[in-house]
Amino acid sequence: MTAQEFFDQIDFLYESDPEQVEAFLQKQRTAGENRQDLGWQLMVLNELIGYYRSRSMHQNSIDHSFMAIRLLGDAGLIQHVQGATTLLNCATAFKAAECYEEASLLYERCLKIYEDEIDSKDERFASLYNNMSDLYQRSGDMLNAKACLSKAMEIMDKEAHPIEWATSMTNLGGLYLKEGDIKKAESILVQAQVIFSKTEDPHYGVCLLYLGKIRQSVEDYEHGLALIRHYFKENDDFKAGWEEYIELLKEKNLTVRFQLAQKKAIKGIELSQAYYEEVGRPILEKNFPNQFKQMTIALIGMGSECYGLDDVISQDHDFYPRFLIFVEDNIDSQLFAKIQKVYDQLPDYYLGYRKTHTRYKEKRDGVFKIESFFKEMLGSHFILENTLDWFYLDEAVLSILQNGKIFKEGENSFNEWRRRFYYYSEDVRLKKIMSCIAKMAQSGQYNYARMMKRGDIVAANHALSQFIEETLKVLYLLNRQYCPYYKWRFALAKQMFKEKIVLCQLESLVQSPFEPLLYKETGERRASDLKVKWIEEISHAVIEELKRQHLTDHDAPFLQDHLENIRTRISDPKIKMMHVMEG
Repeated sequence: MTAQEFFDQIDFLYESDPEQVEAFLQKQRTAGENRQDLGWQLMVLNELIGYYRSRSMHQNSIDHSFMAIRLLGDAGLIQHVQGATTLLNCATAFKAAECYEEASLLYERCLKIYEDEIDSKDERFASLYNNMSDLYQRSGDMLNAKACLSKAMEIMDKEAHPIEWATSMTNLGGLYLKEGDIKKAESILVQAQVIFSKTEDPHYGVCLLYLGKIRQSVEDYEHGLALIRHYFKENDDFKAGWEEYIELLKEKNLTVRFQLAQKKAIKGIELSQAYYEEVGRPILEKNFPNQFKQMTIALIGMGSECYGLDDVISQDHDFYPRFLIFVEDNIDSQLFAKIQKVYDQLPDYYLGYRKTHTRYKEKRDGVFKIESFFKEMLGSHFILENTLDWFYLDEAVLSILQNGKIFKEGENSFNEWRRRFYYYSEDVRLKKIMSCIAKMAQSGQYNYARMMKRGDIVAANHALSQFIEETLKVLYLLNRQYCPYYKWRFALAKQMFKEKIVLCQLESLVQSPFEPLLYKETGERRASDLKVKWIEEISHAVIEELKRQHLTDHDAPFLQDHLENIRTRISDPKIKMMHVMEG
């Protein structure tokens, strides 16, 4: 990888998936260490220092600063201009961590190197003066803060380096704002905004927070907070801006947003419903007075938020205010396009979150034609011409079609389509239960121990995994609920079936030790394998539930012995004749 490819990859990750930046940088740092490439290590360390600083992970930033300073010493660059940029970066890390004395010493050393080795109009001076100005401002020395910014602005070429110029103007505007000169602060910040708005640079966020404070603008705050959160997470700038934003919501009597902003963790359904009610609904009603009543507005589909299972971790990707608008398939194509255009033009920022626009992912929000939506989700069998079609439908997709929340009912066929797929007929459910317990018996009660006896621990784990999967599937079937995508099966089951002992037993099965040595010497168990114990406990619990639902009257502990009992409860001859594993 060349240096240019390295920086290109960082830019790509910051824009597409900021959470991957740290792992990428640490991997490159390790690669540089393995090659004993001091130059590469310093380049990567500088990026790591900036990454941690921007996210207010101050101790990490300082730790990596010390690494960089040691490398500068090893390379003999501690007193040379080649190392001054790294010293400047380290100083800024100390400044952000409020270690002002250490920061001041490093800035002074950097200044001395620059004065000795480069021209006074070199733009590296501008970056140094910018940072020194911020240090003076934090220390309460406004006079020197302004003086340093003035020096930076004299050097900086606005046309050649517009973002750096706009960043300096933001800092200057912030100074005047702090001093109470609102008019001058706004004049300066607006100039920065003109530059930033052409690029959506990450540093634009702070400029918008300043303008939000001056204009008392909820929109500026939401835009700025969203940019900072996206690129830098909830750093110090975000936290300060968030407190001001909450106060502004209270002052403007924006009750819905104010109440949500008070929560430690906002659920995706709450965020999207508030966005629809406060932002989307008024605009849709205004633009489509005659068609609005025919629209169904909802949040359903893919994503943990549609199940109410989202948490703080969920917010690292695809978490943003959104909703789906459902209309009939026979809608005029121009009207459909107009509704989509209005949706696309809704504000991108709300409560400090920003709508995601990417051409690499499936459409998750906007306008959908009802029948086409169900067909695309379910495939060619969505018409359900006969009962057997149910066996060709993806159960996780069926779960998706029933999840989420409808924000507004429409005068259309959406609910009719949804009701068609509400749940399986009893015969289909029974056949699927047969399939699940047959696979539970095969993988758990039979094959797991056999694979352990053979010493094939990979196959044994595979068998155990299938047993767990089929157990969860049968749990949903016994409770007449669709089984979701594997990632959410257990979490949703805990939410929906709180009293089910099988869930506790599954946790015990997974947590019990994996002990291949029990089988090693003789090929037989020399002591009790706890995983086998829990497999039998789970199987027994399932059999008891089968009895409770009058699906079997046997007491046999082997699940397979109950299959024919269940088959006798199936009425449809075609389904009754299906192989036990089918379903």
